[in-house]
Amino acid sequence: MKTVLFETHHLYYWPNFRPIIDEMIHRKNYDIEVSMPYRGFNIQQTILNNECTKLSIPFITAETESKRINKIRQKAFDIVIVGNVGKLNMIVNDKTLTIMVYHGIGLKQSYYNDSTDRINLR
Repeated sequence: MKTVLFETHHLYYWPNFRPIIDEMIHRKNYDIEVSMPYRGFNIQQTILNNECTKLSIPFITAETESKRINKIRQKAFDIVIVGNVGKLNMIVNDKTLTIMVYHGIGLKQSYYNDSTDRINLR
């Protein structure tokens, strides 16, 4: 079983992540969790947590951002899927496969500027 984290920096990544999550659930060999950076009380976090509850997917949160990051690092996910680089380097280890799934329409300049060698697959 592969452990997978969907690091959802903003709620608008969810529609692009959802088909991937659905396929992973269908294949049954993935242990999926979701998280979003802690920003205090945030309606996006509440909505995403509710969506995860509907799918029986754990939602990782904590009372501070540093505690959330520590929780994620301790889990040492096999795969981390992101919508932007964000805090990627803080939450992955050397063995984590990292995948970036962009949102929006077509190619744009940020695809080339929002880059790090830590992304294994776009």
